[in-house]
Amino acid sequence: MSASYLVCDAGPLILLAKLDQLNLIQQQSGFQPVMLQCVADEILRGPFQPGEEERLRDLTRVIPVRTHSGKRSPAGSLSQCDLSSLAWACSHPGAWLLADDRLLRRAAVAAGVKVLGFPGLLIQQTRLGRLSAESAKKLLDKAVSQHQYRISIELYQKISATLEPH
Repeated sequence: MSASYLVCDAGPLILLAKLDQLNLIQQQSGFQPVMLQCVADEILRGPFQPGEEERLRDLTRVIPVRTHSGKRSPAGSLSQCDLSSLAWACSHPGAWLLADDRLLRRAAVAAGVKVLGFPGLLIQQTRLGRLSAESAKKLLDKAVSQHQYRISIELYQKISATLEPH
């Protein structure tokens, strides 16, 4: 059985680069990460923190960058790049979308595409034993406190409880 695609949106990739954790994308068991050219263009636009640009450029050399020529129609405030990523995921049965944008996540779920976000990625990597619960919690806290990652208090508390040692 072949791996499912994990179609990467720009937001989680930029955040993971800021946290120097892009390796979490490459460690995704059962997934073949891909990104569209528009996502690669967006993540390389800057501005960058020290080391961030190099990490993102390296990522575009490791993860396959695809083009998408599918039909894109306007949908609220989704960008053309978001629409393209969603359309690409829809055209590849079994593909997942790595996205944190609430509207994009809702559109993906409505289209039958499974979604994974930054917090879910942390939880998944913890469950697979690739990241300690303590490290995952520190990354979540750093994302919120230093990189303006927005998350509801309720969801933050739920994720924190999930990451507590049992």
